[in-house]
Amino acid sequence: MEPIYSLLRKCTSLSRIKQLQSHLIITRSFNYFPRSKLLDFCATSPAGDLSYATYIFRQLPSPAINEWNAIIRGLAITPQPTNAITWFVSMSRALAVFEGREVQSQVLRYGFVFDVLLQTTLLDVYAKSGDLDSARKVFDEMSVRDVTCWNVLIYGLAQGSRPSDALEMPMVPDLVLWQTLLGASKTYGNVEMAEKASRKLEEMGSSSCGDFVLLSNVYAAQERWKDVGRVREAMKSRDVKKIPGFSYIEAGGVMHKFVNGDRRHLFQDQIYRKLDEISFRIKEHGYMAETSYVLHDIGEGEKENALWHHSEKLAVAYGSKT
Repeated sequence: MEPIYSLLRKCTSLSRIKQLQSHLIITRSFNYFPRSKLLDFCATSPAGDLSYATYIFRQLPSPAINEWNAIIRGLAITPQPTNAITWFVSMSRALAVFEGREVQSQVLRYGFVFDVLLQTTLLDVYAKSGDLDSARKVFDEMSVRDVTCWNVLIYGLAQGSRPSDALEMPMVPDLVLWQTLLGASKTYGNVEMAEKASRKLEEMGSSSCGDFVLLSNVYAAQERWKDVGRVREAMKSRDVKKIPGFSYIEAGGVMHKFVNGDRRHLFQDQIYRKLDEISFRIKEHGYMAETSYVLHDIGEGEKENALWHHSEKLAVAYGSKT
């Protein structure tokens, strides 16, 4: 194996990398040689080419974590490092689907009975990881369907790539369904669906602050500020209070809770310094804050601060600090 590593280090051009890959395939060593090494070299070295590395990656039937990481490292050093996040999300989904299929195959292999709870759990894994075809297949094969499995499938459709399919499900929509569709409307910028879901929630007597906030965000993304103001007034007239968002992170066996703009943490100075450092570094790579959801009656700098001091970001900064 060592001579091959030596050959890889001596590759000074993409053509040499391709020659080495051909050699590994011809000698049937490609499936045994740590492919992540070849991918990493091709994705990150001056001699390589990221697009060719992704081409090799897409030929792999079941990429391992190290092989995903090689591409993510290559993307992270490009002028558009945020693409690495997209790949990371795809990796998480792919691994979740793989593990779901492993569980399903093991259950079948050992002859366990698929009860409603087990099938619903498997359905939930597929739906949340974005494999809607597998989710629908599990659902269709269920001999008994309760409200939970219907909600799981509808939630997956609404939050995934087929939100309109959720409206066609032959069941009476409940509060959870309409709230899910309202959330999907925000994701896809569908004002008409958001308004329909909001009306249905109002008819059903819902007074959740989240319903109002989601509708307001849909309007704000379309710069329909009069409608944003109308939603605000509706919240005031009904005495609906917005519940502050919060996030948790575990560090050293201890759970830490953060709210938006939190200044109560023992390490607040280090946390905000880490946030400033992250902000500076990603802006160097062309990052621009998406402020369309933030209220229009405050300055652009205040909008960025409102986004940058979100509870999730504070939690991540604390985790990075430690």
